[in-house]
Amino acid sequence: MNLDDKAIIAWNNAENCNCDIQDCAENHKICYLCGDTIIYGAHESVKNQRNSKFKWNIDHIIPKSQGGTNSNDNIIVVHVKCNRRKADS
Repeated sequence: MNLDDKAIIAWNNAENCNCDIQDCAENHKICYLCGDTIIYGAHESVKNQRNSKFKWNIDHIIPKSQGGTNSNDNIIVVHVKCNRRKADS
């Protein structure tokens, strides 16, 4: 399974957003770390969304460095900025 597959699995497992933005139910999820909206089209690999505040990637609940795995139940979707903050702490 490649990284794109893992991103889709993590996206599908993420909590749905209930904001008032159009097409929310189909395209938005909640960041596991901060609880704010993430937009599917702003995935970090999408070049035209590079500066989006909704930019996201996958993260491990239990870091691999601490024995975590790449299993589907250990990956989550988070804002890139939240993931960087977590790494710095």
